[in-house]
Amino acid sequence: MADFGTAKKIMSGVNDCSSNSGKSEISYLSGNSAVSYISGEQQVFVDEDLVGTEYYVSPEMLTDKKYSFSSDLWALGVIIFQLYTNQLPFCGKNEDLTFEKIKKGEFQIPQKVPDEVKDLINKLLILNPLKRLGSANIQELLDHPYFEGVNFIQIKNHLPSVDLKLTD
Repeated sequence: MADFGTAKKIMSGVNDCSSNSGKSEISYLSGNSAVSYISGEQQVFVDEDLVGTEYYVSPEMLTDKKYSFSSDLWALGVIIFQLYTNQLPFCGKNEDLTFEKIKKGEFQIPQKVPDEVKDLINKLLILNPLKRLGSANIQELLDHPYFEGVNFIQIKNHLPSVDLKLTD
């Protein structure tokens, strides 16, 4: 399963330099379960059914049938890789071969990719989910040089309103 829960996060607060804790308090929705992710503690879920696009599945989902916020960090690494290279980091001739490549975690980043992007990808596509950038504290991810100049507080406070109307 790859549900990209990071895309569905609900920010209850962003670490703003006035906090002494150094920890962001952000809640994430993963599937039907709310995941509270504060101070490096993750809830891990087990799901025997693997659904979703094979290329974005994290290794722990394949080996242990477990997923957590770190699984979404893996998927983010795959997406960033694809955005900068127009290819996937793990792609086999069939689903089984793709899964084998994911479980080995071996990929090559083309030279044309900027160094700060390579660094971010390498820190997200780590086999051990607890060692992925942002898995212990989301602020680690937000502080990466790739995001330099991004004002996350402004983004949070100026989300566009969406007024969807269903029509026949």
